[in-house]
Amino acid sequence: MRFTALLLLAALAGALVVAQDATAGPAQPTEDPASLQSDAPQETTIAAQTSAAAQEPTTKQRKNLLESVIEKGRSDLKDVIAREKKKVDERIQKAKDGLKKILDPSSFFP
Repeated sequence: MRFTALLLLAALAGALVVAQDATAGPAQPTEDPASLQSDAPQETTIAAQTSAAAQEPTTKQRKNLLESVIEKGRSDLKDVIAREKKKVDERIQKAKDGLKKILDPSSFFP
């Protein structure tokens, strides 16, 4: 259970990092010294930046990813809780059965 909880926390932390990156906005491009020498390399740099920006996931896509990770974490957590609850219930029932055997009056008087 501890491993699952740590895994869930790691997934949530990763999702928060992705969400933080989405709210921070795009990074400021740094200018390459070679692009300052002529206009032609600068145009290819702008084209490369435009194509790179087109490949980045949108805020909506990141939000959907975050929501799916959180939902998966909730689902896994519910499964873990259900399994542990079942184990606890079984142990309680075994303890009750053991006490009934010990305290059964017929066991004292055969």
